[in-house]
Amino acid sequence: MWPAVRYTQGPVPAGRENFSETLASLAENFSLPNLALHGLIPAHFVIARKAKRAGGQTKSQLCEGTETVDIFYLGTHQVDHLARAGVPLFVSHRRVAGRKSLPRAIAEYAVDSGAYTELLLHGKWTVSPKDYCAAIRRYDEEIGRVAWAAPQDWCVEENVLAATGLTVEDHQRLTVENFLELQQCWGDDGDQPWMPVIQGNSVDDYRRCWEMYGRAGIDLKNFPLVGVGSVCRRQATAEIDAVVSALLRLDPGLPLHTFGAKGAGISRYGHKICSADSLAWSAQARRRPPLPDHTHSSCSNCLDFALMWRERVLANAPGWELKRLYSAA
Repeated sequence: MWPAVRYTQGPVPAGRENFSETLASLAENFSLPNLALHGLIPAHFVIARKAKRAGGQTKSQLCEGTETVDIFYLGTHQVDHLARAGVPLFVSHRRVAGRKSLPRAIAEYAVDSGAYTELLLHGKWTVSPKDYCAAIRRYDEEIGRVAWAAPQDWCVEENVLAATGLTVEDHQRLTVENFLELQQCWGDDGDQPWMPVIQGNSVDDYRRCWEMYGRAGIDLKNFPLVGVGSVCRRQATAEIDAVVSALLRLDPGLPLHTFGAKGAGISRYGHKICSADSLAWSAQARRRPPLPDHTHSSCSNCLDFALMWRERVLANAPGWELKRLYSAA
């Protein structure tokens, strides 16, 4: 289930054959680079799936040949985008759970557990590890192409701590315990989907969480991807950069994923991480008029806007290896 790093040209999803012309015609209005000039569109890519994880991988192995973030997961609220987008997506379990019918994914995607919302609303997890594990199995069987799933971690934002009444250290302990329980629930088939997440506020907090995993018998160096928790709502990219740098001092080869990355953050610390996700496009779309010829009141759930925003982030991030991500020629 873990994501491979080799990008391959995927088919243009049905009904999106003219997407290149749409992007080119709207580029100027939305401050996008002229991607057509560089032969970089359409950018409908799939990630080659690695069926089994055979042993640990370092960042140099997982992100071989890259100088910046290797896989960018486009966040979305819309489950049907899995069957239409043709790019790596990041979808919340809260959006998928309970649906009787599910789409078939045409590209790899990762599953977010919805931890922030769950803890903010309830002050605890109301979904058992057993039920969450069963849900991920269902998604992988019915939707297909699950790259990895976030655990039911305990994020440590101040409002979440207020909702639970617990401390940062409590949340870290519960995060590690849940990871162990999810591993046990999944069994020994060698295809574990869970990405461990390191939680904290300060740099010292993250170091402590790293040590907690170690004391629990979990060597984070042996995982293809390790999440950096409680960063998606931080606007201070320098602070996130400091956390990422501190974790890499513990292991220079640690393959990190940052949740909810901002464009400025990608530019600043993208060369240090292996993957990132972002749903920032939706908030931007709410503040703008809809795209030309779009009849909805806003494009906050619009796949066209989302893919255009993704193109802008990928094209504008300094040092981004366009030849790797866009094998157009």
